Amino acid sequence: MNVIVDLCVVPIGVGVSVSEYVAACERILDEAGLRHQMHAYGTNIEGEWDQVFTAVKRCHEVVHQMGAPRISTSLKVGTRCDRAQTMQDKIDSVNSKLKGEPPPSRHPDYEQGAAQGKELMSEDCIFCKIVTGEIPSDQLYQDELVTAFRDISPQAPVHLLIVPNRHFNDFGQMGDEQAAIMGRIAEVAGLLAVEEGVAPDGWRFVTNIGENGGQEVLHTHFHLLGGRPLGPLLAR
Repeated sequence: MNVIVDLCVVPIGVGVSVSEYVAACERILDEAGLRHQMHAYGTNIEGEWDQVFTAVKRCHEVVHQMGAPRISTSLKVGTRCDRAQTMQDKIDSVNSKLKGEPPPSRHPDYEQGAAQGKELMSEDCIFCKIVTGEIPSDQLYQDELVTAFRDISPQAPVHLLIVPNRHFNDFGQMGDEQAAIMGRIAEVAGLLAVEEGVAPDGWRFVTNIGENGGQEVLHTHFHLLGGRPLGPLLAR
């Protein structure tokens, strides 16, 4: 589940300035790969629930290690299930009203009709149902653009699937308008490769298109494989 958090970590008993402790927490959020924005009284954080709260716990651990005997943290937590909405969506909505403009769409890649002939979801698509939670999966990551989960028929010790939340039959149907989705897929692949422990020795990231390409599910998806030598991509 995606969550937006407003976090304020206050170390107690460390003197007047807390900037070094704030900086340490900001580094933790960076290392966790979370989207975050510092403001005068804390930090807004966006990401998957467990990742966000693991990072909050780590902030407490590090600040204590730095010498703070006590910490008082305030949290505001927001989730929604009716539609995807990012921190930037919220900001853009308010700014548009200040300018007297129509409210912006939540994300250009979620616009109906942004790419001709493509729908947000397909009722009979197994991956669309996994994205919405209608079909259970061993989900590893989900945000407003992409979802990642384990393949139920793994071909390697680590075999993950990363899919766009929006339905596209195959990667060939995605164009310039979907640049944000494609960038997020690459970003999440790198993050999961590290989390799954395959990054040091190498891993494979591939998508299949059409019958000759070996595509089995008509929803764009990328395979992340690793954990053993995978050999050549094609038989010699």
